[in-house]
Formats: sequence, C-alpha cells, structure tokens
Amino acid sequence: MCADNQGTGSDTWEYFAKLRPIGQFSLIACAGVQSYFELLIDYVEDALSEAGSKDYYKTLNSAIDSYCAQIRKRTEEVGYPPSLLKELVKQSYPQGVFATYDRSLERYRLFEIATPHPCVEVPKYPRRATVGSGSRPAFVFLKNVEYLMLRKELQLHWTDFSMKLVAQFCTILLRRIEHVDPFTAGSIFYTLGKEFGVAPLPAAKIWENCQEKYQLTSLLKNAISEIPKQKSMALLNTYELTNLAQWLGLLLAQE
Repeated sequence: MCADNQGTGSDTWEYFAKLRPIGQFSLIACAGVQSYFELLIDYVEDALSEAGSKDYYKTLNSAIDSYCAQIRKRTEEVGYPPSLLKELVKQSYPQGVFATYDRSLERYRLFEIATPHPCVEVPKYPRRATVGSGSRPAFVFLKNVEYLMLRKELQLHWTDFSMKLVAQFCTILLRRIEHVDPFTAGSIFYTLGKEFGVAPLPAAKIWENCQEKYQLTSLLKNAISEIPKQKSMALLNTYELTNLAQWLGLLLAQE
C-alpha cells in the first residue's frame, strides 16, 4: 500500500503520515483534512481493539458510525452558520482504504471507506483501491493499464506480479500524478504479509539492484521479465511491436 504525504488544503507544502499500520496485520490510508482523518483513524483503531471477533466489515462500519455521530454532535454544539456548513461537510468526512490479512479466513481483504457511507469491500477484481484527489488521475491510468492486462493475449491481474514490481509501478504513478494534482506530493510505502505482517518499504528496497539510468526503464524491463514469454509475444504480435521491442532490448531477460 502506498500514499502521498502532502497535507490536503495546505497553503504551503505540509507533510503528514496518511498511511499507517493498525496492529500487526492491518494498514489504513486516509485522504482529506488531517484533523478529521486522524480522528477517523482513532475510531478505527479503537473499534478493532475492542472487537471480540474479527468481522472487519461490521467493525469498520461501527467505527464510521461512531465517527459520524461525533461530527454531528460537534456541529450541533458549535452551531456553525449556514454559510459555512457546506464547506464543513466537505472537509469533515474523509475517505480511506483499509487493508488487512484476515487470519480467520486466511486471505487478504481490502475495504474502501467514504464517510459517512458504509465501507465497501473491494472484490477480487480489480483488487485495488484509490482514494483522495489524486485518485482521479490514478483511476484513469489504472483502468487503461488493466484493460491491457485483461486482453485475451495476457489475462493478467495485479496479484500475478511481484510486490517489488507493483511498488515500482506505484512509485512512477505517484510521480506522474504530482504533475496534475496540486495536493499530491511525496510517497510512503508499506507491505503486508501473512507471515510477517506490516513492514515499511523504503525506496532503496523498491529499486534494489536496478542498474538502468532511468527508473521507468527498470520498470518496463522488470514487467517484461515477469510476464510469461508466450503471453508477451502474443501481445507484441497483435500490436506488431516485436521488432521494436527487440530493438529496445526489452526481450533480453526472456531469451
């Protein structure tokens, strides 16, 4: 899981940890105004620590309900003028992504949070989630990549690739989003494994042993090396790109 760490709505570049571990086997990333997503994270942490069973869907929705009740109570007590209510509502309901390894079911689970609405568990496809202002350009780019991945020649999903390759892809994606979204900058990465749980993933580890001048070159070469040769050749033949790929040296890892 990755996130940028620039504060939303800041007049200057202010950085906050939008992605953080919750316990040993869970992660949460939030988008929105810091004071509100910090409060939401507190409610999620409390709900998970108090839950007798690990019914993550019910527990997350319980945390969302408690958070929204607190926001409604505070709004009524403070008595904001009507002219400010619209902007207040926009700021006080953050979004988030919650990822966990559910040991009772022995599988990874991913939830999208969009307060005040109930959370939604992400299905097996597309097996990814994006939130925040940067999610709009990310969604457009990801959908186009997934369209290519699901072509009959490939039939690939994100889970078919290594953690390292996906992290490289996300690094490049976040950098591209910085060019179009003014509230996206910086990056932070964590991994989640069923054996070791949550662990930070530094940039040095993501690009370890990459000798190319440009990281995009490393990403493309690594992607080609992880796609089965029969599938990659079928796709290149479809688009009549075999000669170009050989000229660029992208097939060397499979020859």
